[in-house]
Amino acid sequence: MKMIKPEICKYCPNFYSTLCHKCRTYTGNPQSPDFNAGTPNNGVQQNWRNYEKQMQIAAAKVYISGSITKDPDYRAHFRAAEEKLRGMGMKVFNPAKFEADPNKTWEDYMRKDIAELMTCRAIYLLKGWKKSRGARIEYRIAKELGYMVIFE
Repeated sequence: MKMIKPEICKYCPNFYSTLCHKCRTYTGNPQSPDFNAGTPNNGVQQNWRNYEKQMQIAAAKVYISGSITKDPDYRAHFRAAEEKLRGMGMKVFNPAKFEADPNKTWEDYMRKDIAELMTCRAIYLLKGWKKSRGARIEYRIAKELGYMVIFE
């Protein structure tokens, strides 16, 4: 994912990039590769949407969701996803980081995980997430709350 270099807006005292966050004025060069000049009638608007989406993803805390109970190698899969997302500059919550407590039930873990999901703004679904009852519940909650959904 390419992030656009922030600059000072030429038209208002705000920062951000080729499109000002406040006044939404285009301040860059239409010949630059990060400007969608080829988009008919809405190059500026399209570039702004791409930039906004990149900033939302970068600023969002991402919840990693996938099969834990049915995947014997779940820790490695969750760790790889966490490293990938952190490498992209995202804040990440990895529910597989915590040690399993034999005294806790599946429902106890789901209550804790759903509480953590509420602190996030995006969900990252690992391959095979549909096999997991918990991941399907987390996905439905995220969809209903309008979270950004990212598939592996």
